[in-house]
Parts: sequence; C-alpha cells; structure tokens
Amino acid sequence: MNKDMEWLKNIKAGDEVAVDYSNMWSRYVYKIRKVEKITPTGRIKLDDDSCYDANGRKIGNRYNYPLCQITLEILELIKRRELMYKIKADKLIGMLSSERLEIMLKWQEELMKEADDK
Repeated sequence: MNKDMEWLKNIKAGDEVAVDYSNMWSRYVYKIRKVEKITPTGRIKLDDDSCYDANGRKIGNRYNYPLCQITLEILELIKRRELMYKIKADKLIGMLSSERLEIMLKWQEELMKEADDK
C-alpha cells in the first residue's frame, strides 16, 4: 500500500469515501459513498454493492474506479459539477427570449473576462 492510501487502514463501516469515476472523457467525477462493511481480509463493500480490495482498487469490474479520501477539494469539485449540470438547461435556454439570451451572453462574457484577469 502506498503512502497516499494509508488512510484506508483506518476506515470502518459507516465512514464515507469518494469514488473517482474520472476517465479519458470526463475528469474530476467523484461520488461520495458509504462504507457498509469491511471483511477480515480488508475488502471494502460500499452502499452501492461495489467491492474494493484493501488497497482501494475496485474488484470485479474492468474499470478501476479507485477510492479516495474525501478532501475539501473533492467536495468542491462535486459541488461544482452538480451546479454545472443544473445550469446546463438547454430546454430552458430554448424558451428564453432574445432579450434574455443577450443578457445571459453579456453576463457570460463578463465572467470569462474576470476569469482571464485572474
């Protein structure tokens, strides 16, 4: 077990962990899961019935979605992604008048300029 995974030695049933679902198409995709059980051999069962070995590697799936210790950065990334999905409302945008779309575009341009200035 590498040093980054030392925290796994101390988890117990009821604790929460982050699962990193990032892949080559989508970065920073995390989901918070609850630990349901830890077997005597160190296997970790989560509330979605997924199982991980004692090193935080997923068992029984060709995709390796590793476990991660929950950090403020991960919580912020989860919050950000949830907000982005709420904002990406194509149907809503299609219902807006041209005037409101112009207001949104101006606001977006101002935000982009602020981001570029930082």
